[in-house]
Amino acid sequence: MDKNCRVNDKCQKYVRDELHIVCKQRVPSPYFWYHKLLIVIKFNPPFVMKKILFKSVMTLLLCSLLGLTAQAQTTTYTWDYYGVKFAIPNTHEIKNSTSAEFTSGDNLTWLHMEPYKDYSETAKGMVDKIAAEQNYTILGRGAYHSGGYDGYWIRCSAATHPDWYYWVIGFVDPNSDTNFYATIWWKKGNQTAYNIAYNMSYSFKKME
Repeated sequence: MDKNCRVNDKCQKYVRDELHIVCKQRVPSPYFWYHKLLIVIKFNPPFVMKKILFKSVMTLLLCSLLGLTAQAQTTTYTWDYYGVKFAIPNTHEIKNSTSAEFTSGDNLTWLHMEPYKDYSETAKGMVDKIAAEQNYTILGRGAYHSGGYDGYWIRCSAATHPDWYYWVIGFVDPNSDTNFYATIWWKKGNQTAYNIAYNMSYSFKKME
């Protein structure tokens, strides 16, 4: 009996420690929880297992809610020069905000925007040329239709900065010559960073 108690205590501490790490980093994949569930079932009788599972589920829900709250804390900016508004995280530091460019970022995500001088260029041609200029490796591509813009996006990596992924989005206003592009980059392997970058990419809207 004493041995079982020691095993159960050790198992519960293991699960608690793992959950503490999860809360500090990110919500893990289903495979993580499947692995932890096998450990709980192996070392605990049913009544102990139910107690641990209840605590684990509640902790996971709390972490998820905290993560969603953190990701929802954004500020809407307007780039008056080109009639566009967009949202960036409150943690971003504004580096440049002029008629020539807008740049902001933190340790997880960055945003850089510039006008595109060749107004006859298509959105696809725009981002392909930028990728070539920056020596990006293109990993994916597709059409972009959001916020009143007809655009095109590419997802890239860069040999000079291997810890980051890049989205380059070309924005074409079908009703004017106001074309620009945005580059959003985020930390590889970080789901929170990806989610923030994704939300930023679809926050661009034409000003009324």
